[in-house]
Amino acid sequence: MIVFEQWMGGTGVGIQLLLEECKPGIDPLSPERSSNGMFPVATKAVATFKSSLTKELGESYAGGRLHLAMRFAGHEAIVIRGRSNQPSYISINDAEVKIKDATSVWGIDAQTVGMILRERETGVGRRSIIRIGPAGENLVRFAGVVVDTYRHFGRLGLEASFGSKNLKAMVISGTEHFDIPDPKRYREVYNKLYRETVQTDAMEKYHDMGTVRKSMYSEKSRNPWMCFELGIICFYVLLRLIAQTISAHISIN
Repeated sequence: MIVFEQWMGGTGVGIQLLLEECKPGIDPLSPERSSNGMFPVATKAVATFKSSLTKELGESYAGGRLHLAMRFAGHEAIVIRGRSNQPSYISINDAEVKIKDATSVWGIDAQTVGMILRERETGVGRRSIIRIGPAGENLVRFAGVVVDTYRHFGRLGLEASFGSKNLKAMVISGTEHFDIPDPKRYREVYNKLYRETVQTDAMEKYHDMGTVRKSMYSEKSRNPWMCFELGIICFYVLLRLIAQTISAHISIN
């Protein structure tokens, strides 16, 4: 695709496609709004969309098998336009794309939906299943999309975008195979990157503390970062105050 030569990485391509597909001022949950470009990178897929939470650019990342499934199916980008008249899910197997009825799983939680679609769809081992639950169906503006059970598009309300389109899930699988031109050189580069990631402190914050916990506190001052200041941190501080109040009350008595 020429667009991948003009813009840097999946995020750059996703934002450009979003600019081309979305009219200025469009309602994030309107049927006319194109949605959810997803692009594979090294270990992640990125979704770009107009956020119903902020009314601005929505950009969210997820791990799992999605980026591999897309590439195995021969797709570097997926753009979803319009809105289904009934609950549906999209099944992509190589070049074959089908829109299927999801009425029977509408209203069911995302975990169970994944189990059902695993039985219904092909592509075991090379497949990715992304889906939403009742929160997205009811257009909760901060709900996240589940990716392969343990990964999520967790930021800026992508699940509401799915729900507004009556899109319950996407199942993506493919059979393409890619040969490595120089396996020895590949292994050398791989090992170098692996050492940089695992044996230095570059990724320590993710290994030892996890994304959210690292974001909540800085290492030096233990102060909350701005992105969580009004949400998790306030809730955490409230719990601390409640616990201290209870403790003081018990001590006095």
